[in-house]
Amino acid sequence: RRYEDARKVYERLARTYPDTKEGREGLNFSASSLLCMGRGREAAERYAEYIEKYPNGERIDTAHLNAIDGYRESGRLQEAITWVGRTRQRFPGTAIERNAAFARLRLDIAAKDWPSAVTTADDLLRSRLAGSNTTTDEVLYLKAHALESAGRRDDAIRTYLLIPDGLNSYYGGLATALLRTSGDASANQMAQE
Repeated sequence: RRYEDARKVYERLARTYPDTKEGREGLNFSASSLLCMGRGREAAERYAEYIEKYPNGERIDTAHLNAIDGYRESGRLQEAITWVGRTRQRFPGTAIERNAAFARLRLDIAAKDWPSAVTTADDLLRSRLAGSNTTTDEVLYLKAHALESAGRRDDAIRTYLLIPDGLNSYYGGLATALLRTSGDASANQMAQE
């Protein structure tokens, strides 16, 4: 956990050997060290530097996603959203694109942008989520939460009902618990079944 010491070593490696894999790794891991120290903006800028210098680098995909995280963690939501767009454009049809879309969904929820959260969730639900950092159940749950927060209670209940409750679905259990306490007799009845 000596992140500052590690950052200095990684940066020296990046400066000294920029044309080698180790130099590229040094730049990438200096950004990771910054992120671990809670210096999100600096980390995001370092990831952006990696992306610019090494557009075909070994860690180009995760550098994009980590730039999003760095800006999000530093409270720069608009810059994070910009990087979501850049990432989705750079990696269309891949798990990286879906992970960026999922990052956007979390950003929308953090910003309480309920209409955008619902749209982003619908976009994710139309794609194959294989290989991404989320599941259909989680996306449905977050969509239902956004609908409920936007005052669209009936749509939220219908969405919660789409999430199967069972041992393999954490979000199914949460949805069922919410339905049972929703005050809606028919939703409560369906949640009991």
